[in-house]
Amino acid sequence: MTYTITEFSQKMNLPPSTLRYYEKEGLLPSKRQNNSHRIYSDSDIPWLTIISCLRSTGMSVKDLRHYVELCEQGDKTVQERKQIILNQKQKIEEQLKEVKIHLDLINMKLDRYDEIISKQTPSTASLPAPEKLLKADESEQQRTRASRLGKNIRVKR
Repeated sequence: MTYTITEFSQKMNLPPSTLRYYEKEGLLPSKRQNNSHRIYSDSDIPWLTIISCLRSTGMSVKDLRHYVELCEQGDKTVQERKQIILNQKQKIEEQLKEVKIHLDLINMKLDRYDEIISKQTPSTASLPAPEKLLKADESEQQRTRASRLGKNIRVKR
């Protein structure tokens, strides 16, 4: 089956500009109809899938281009291509370790918040601290006394 660039971009969930860029960079084979419109086929799906995967995991366009060139040379470059994929796998595994550390830290923080919240009772959870209540009450009492006496006294807060 063949696809226009719009159809293929929708199928692959990539914008047409990305397909054009990959083609321009030599990462995606260029096929054209007689009217010079790009066409893609089902055989392009696995190729674009691996290119997109490698790119989204941080492989540079330069390294991708090298990988594509090796693929075009056939089976004699399988060992080198395997090493490129292994190197990329190691980079991803390192990124996953770092993300796991960050996730663990966030989970620790969430656990701490849960601990604090569980110690609060529903009736006191939304109330201000007792010290603030006492200060506010004292200030209100001073204002009330002052107004009874007809004095305009500023109360410290």
